[in-house]
Parts: sequence; structure tokens; C-alpha cells
Amino acid sequence: MRKFYHLFTFFFISSIVSAQIATNCGASYNTPEELLDVMIGSGISYSNASITNLNCASGYFDGNSNIGFDSGMILATGGIPAAEPGNNSAGLSIFNADSDISLLLSEMNSTASFLNNLIVLEFDFETASTEFAFDYVFASNEFPINTCGDDVDVFGFLLSGPGIAGSYSLGAENIALVPDVTDPSTYTITSVGINSINSGIENVGSTTYCDNLMLNWSDNSIFYVDNPDMTTVNYPGFTVPLTATATVIPCTTYHMKIVITDVGNSNNTSALFFDESSFNSVVETQYSVSTSGVPLLDDNLYEGCGMASLTIYRPGLFDGVIPFIYRLDASTADYLDDYTLINGGLNISQIDSGEASVTIFIEPIEDYIPEPDESIIFEISSVGFGCEQTSFLAVEFAISDQPLLDISLTDDFTTYCPGDDAILDVEISGGVGSLLEQPMTIQAYSIEWSQIGIAAEQLENPLVTTQYCVEVTDYCETQTLIECLTVSVNQYPDLEADSDIIYICTDIEEELCVEVEGGEGNYDFNWSNGSNDSCIYDFNNTYTVIVTDACDEEVTVNSEIYLDEAPDPFFEYLTIPHLNMGIEFNNYTPEMDGLTYFWTFDDGYYSILENPVHEFSVAQDYEITLGVTTAIAGCYKEYKEYIDVQELYYFYAPNAFTPNNDSKNDSFKTFVTGAEDFEIYIFDRFGKQVFYSTDSNEVWDGTYSNTTNAAQGLYIYSAKMKKPNEKGYYQETGTINLIR
Repeated sequence: MRKFYHLFTFFFISSIVSAQIATNCGASYNTPEELLDVMIGSGISYSNASITNLNCASGYFDGNSNIGFDSGMILATGGIPAAEPGNNSAGLSIFNADSDISLLLSEMNSTASFLNNLIVLEFDFETASTEFAFDYVFASNEFPINTCGDDVDVFGFLLSGPGIAGSYSLGAENIALVPDVTDPSTYTITSVGINSINSGIENVGSTTYCDNLMLNWSDNSIFYVDNPDMTTVNYPGFTVPLTATATVIPCTTYHMKIVITDVGNSNNTSALFFDESSFNSVVETQYSVSTSGVPLLDDNLYEGCGMASLTIYRPGLFDGVIPFIYRLDASTADYLDDYTLINGGLNISQIDSGEASVTIFIEPIEDYIPEPDESIIFEISSVGFGCEQTSFLAVEFAISDQPLLDISLTDDFTTYCPGDDAILDVEISGGVGSLLEQPMTIQAYSIEWSQIGIAAEQLENPLVTTQYCVEVTDYCETQTLIECLTVSVNQYPDLEADSDIIYICTDIEEELCVEVEGGEGNYDFNWSNGSNDSCIYDFNNTYTVIVTDACDEEVTVNSEIYLDEAPDPFFEYLTIPHLNMGIEFNNYTPEMDGLTYFWTFDDGYYSILENPVHEFSVAQDYEITLGVTTAIAGCYKEYKEYIDVQELYYFYAPNAFTPNNDSKNDSFKTFVTGAEDFEIYIFDRFGKQVFYSTDSNEVWDGTYSNTTNAAQGLYIYSAKMKKPNEKGYYQETGTINLIR
């Protein structure tokens, strides 16, 4: 069904016109055939035309007006000159009775029956397709003063023939119907008239006659044009261009009766305007265009960018081989110089029998010559099949040079730190890709970034100075550009950090520092104790410091404040029973790996043993010192104690004496202290006992039993003693030289 397309274009047309309509009812239109020839277009053959009166009730109009048509046929009950601004209705008052008009009034619930200025145009016709249509405008002086009145002017397009079963004469039906406001390409069952299409506001004090005709009649105001100034058309209101259409049997005779009349009186006349050559019934030549290279952009082709195709489809009732004759004369592009055709000759192609279509391929030739756009226009002649006939078809393609591809890269730049974000961007313009509409489902350009990505923008994090290149290929793959940029990366020495172990001998706060070199130079410190300086003050513990430079390079250092405190030394001592003035020292210093000891005995002697034994030579008080030193840090502590050294026992025997009564060394005597149960024996060299005593104070005067002088020579003594509180005995032996 023909689409109702005039409505939306009309508002634009009506806003730009400034001239006025002109009419012609002269000798050129003195027969109904001459009149119908203005209206009839393609695919319609007519006969038996008649009209009630040609006395300027019908004729031709043209001129720039806001009626919506440039030219066409006009039927006017007040005479067609009345359509021109400034003229008055003629009031023809002829042929004032018609049964179809009466039925039309009845369907519109009109109470009026008196008719004036009736115009009836009738003719038989055949169509070339299953559908026909024509475009018209209904204008009236009834607008807007008689909206919803009971005696409004009426008109009708009464179609009769095979398959038509209406209520009008000959079984006709009225095809002048109101479009559906929700879809103007379809139609209601209500006839077009004053009470069905108007401004939407009644002017007679009641909406009854509008309501009875159509409940939503006010919505139809979108199909109405208010024309109060009447500067271009002498009617205060009219419809937008409407379409009358119907489905028929091709090559079959139908009858059309066009009627219009004034109702009630002849003061407010009406008119019908028909667009010139709009009465058509042709088989539309269906076609499609596509491309194997680039989507058609306003039917443009681009040199060196694939080819386009024109597909012509078989008309519905046509059979066998269908030749399509076309002309390329109107083209500005030259065949074989600017383009070639495949599956089509220079002026003919055909749909073979049994095939649904034929496709002609158009391949533009790349000539590398800058030049304006050139056109290829296929003017395809209509094709007849019996009484059917296809429509004339003109399909135009434009051949254009490809726009030059251009790319622009981000300028070379330097990153401060290795690994910093480096945004690489290529801006692309030109090429056929620039013509593709957004959003696109196809890729306008092919982008290849040094094998790192295919997007226009890339995010890289180079560690060293790097050159990046991008290759951009246009959609048509005939233009490729390569550009490169360099991202320079600042380089810094390796970040290094170190921290010595700090040794302390007492648990006090000590400074621990980290030494750093290399890296970017601006360092941050993150110690495990929460400090953020290069040095910390803290107690003994292990610590970790993370050193970070401004480039986020980091190094982790483990360090320590090491407490190597020596244990508190302590000792006790015991006298050695069997060693006079011998002292045994017992070291009770807590154990520690690697600990060393140093004893000083206050008598010029020392020891490095852990538990030494020392024999003093003189009984007296001594200051004994025990020093301990750690193996790691050499931490030192000492402990001092005074001890009183006493002789436990003392034995002394001289090795010579002179018993010559000179009062000098005349006897042999032992000196003993700290002993009990003392015994001493003296023997001569032959083993004969010469002296015995149990008293250490008793002396030997060099005689045998105190009577006989012993001979000069060596003698042997043996003394046996027992210390107090001890069970064992000690024995002292030696020699005595008796000198006389």
C-alpha cells in the first residue's frame, strides 16, 4: 500500500512559499480527457470520461502556494478562479441532485439535503499493477466557521469494479478516507470531510455531528492546515496532501466517480486539488545496492576501493527472461576509463528465466588523478508484461577520489622514571574510514603498534628508552602510513642500601643508620619500628628498613642493634687443705658462648682459666678480680672481692747446722705451724736412727742419744704431721749437712 508521506513534508513546504496559486479553465481543458491527462500518471489507462460541467468548475492550477502541490487538476464548486486570492465564488448552481451524495451525507449524519454546485467527474480505468493511488487536497470556505455543522460540504472518490462491494451506486466504496493518526500510512473507515478533519475546535456550539462521525475527530487536526490570511490560496482552511489508494486487479476495468458539492447554500464553496501526474499504478522496480569494499556512503564509490553492486529484482507477475534497458548518457564518469561493469553490458542486462534477480557490478578504476566527483547514472526503462508495466528507475552512483589518509602521533617525550605510564596516541583523519558513520560495526582503520596493540591509544611502561611505531591502514587497504615516536626514559644507578650491625654492651637506645646510594636520589625510609628517617634511635632488636626512591624502586635492608652485654661475673673460693695458702676459685658467672675470663690475684699473677687454683706465697689480704669479656663485641664486666689468705700449716727444716758450741747454728730444729701429731726421725747415712721426737719444738744437738757426738756428714730427716680435722698425714723429708 502506498505510504502516506505528504503530511510531514507539507509543513516545510507551507512555511517557505511566498507566491500564490494560478488557475486556468481555458480552451486547453475543454474536455474531460484533457482534464484527466493532468492527473493521470504511469500505469493507468482510462476511457469513457465525463464531467457535469467544464464551465470553469474544473481546470489546471500551478504556482508556488502552500497547498502542497506545484501544479495539477482542480475541481471547485465556486469556480476555479475562486481559488486565487482576492476572487469570489461564482456559485455555479448546476446539477444539484445525486443519489451517492445523499448517501454520503447520510453516512456523515448530515440533516441537510439541498445541494448546490455539484461537480461529478467519472471515467473507467485499468491499472498496470495491483494498486493505484493519487494525491489530493480538500479545501473549503466552511473551515473553520462550520466545523461540526449539520450542512457541511462533502466530496467522495467512489470506486466500483471487480472485488469492490460498497454501498454506493454500482457497488462503489468511498476511498477518500481519513488516515490513522497513529500510523498515517494506513486508513480509517471514516470519509474525509469538514467534520472529520479540521482544526479540532467546533464552531457551531456543539460537537454532536463531529462526535457522531468519529469519536477522536479532534486528533485529526494534524491533517489540517489553517490558512486565515489566504495570501496564496483563497480558502481559510484545507487538508494536508492526502492519498487515495485501493487494491485492484491489474488489467481489469474499474470505474471512478469523483463528486464534490456545496450543501445547504452556495455561499461557502469548496474545492479539490489533485497533484499533477499523481494517479499512478506501476509495478515498482525493486532494487538494492551494496558493496564488496566499503559501505556505500550516499551511494558513493571510491577509486581503488572494491566495487558496488546494483541488484534488480523480478517484478511479481513477470515471467521468463526480463531484459532491462538502461542508459548511461547522463553519467559524467566514462565507461572503461573511470569504471567497468560486470554482468552487464554498456546498456543492457537481464533477469534470466527462473532467476529472481540480476546483479550488475560496478568497479571504479583507480587512476591516481585528483579530480572532482564523477557520477554513474543508470536510467532503467520501464518494462511491460501484458498490461502491466514497471516503473522507470534511475539509480545514481558517485565515484570519488579517496580522501588522503593522515595520521598524527604524540610528540617524542621523556618519562621521569623507568616504568612510568607512557600514553601513546595516534590521531587519524582522512581516508575512506573517516567517512564511515558512527557508531560503526566495521573497523574504519587498521592500526598496528609495533606488535603491542591495535587500539589508537596505548598505555606502555617502558623501562628503557624505546621507539614505538604505528602502522595505520585505511579501510580500503590502499593507503598505509607509518610513523614513529621515541619515549626517552631517565636512567639511574642501581639503588643500593646497607646498614652495619650496631653492638651495644648495655641495653640503652642506640643510633642505627642506613647508607643509600644510587636510584633517583629522593629517598623515603620505612623502618619496621615506624620511623621514616635515615637513622633511628632504638633498643636492641632486629630491624627492617625499606628504602624507596621517587621512581618507586625499593630495596630492603635487614639490620640490628645487637646487645652483647656480658653476664655479671661472680665467684667463690675455697682453701686447699693440702696446699698451704692454696686457694681454689669457683667461677659462677652465667654461661655465654665464647666468653673469656681474666683473673688477677693481686700478687703479680693472673689466670685465664675459668676455675683457677692459685697458691699465694704470703698470708695476707688480697683483692681478687674476675673480668669477663664477650666474644662478639668484647663487652667487659668484672667482679672484685677481697680474700684473707692464711697459712694452713708451715714446715721448715734447715739443711745444715754446726754444733760447735759457738752459739751460732749449733742445733737442728724444724719450724711447724698448723700441725698436730708431729713426729720426726733423723737417720745417718747408714740408716741408723740418731734422733726422734714428737715435739716440733725439740732440737737435735748433733749427738747420739745426747751423749756421743755424731760424725760430720749428711743425715736424712723424715717428718710426719697431721692437719687439724683431717685424717690423712703429710710427710716432709730432706737432708741435713752436719758440719763440725
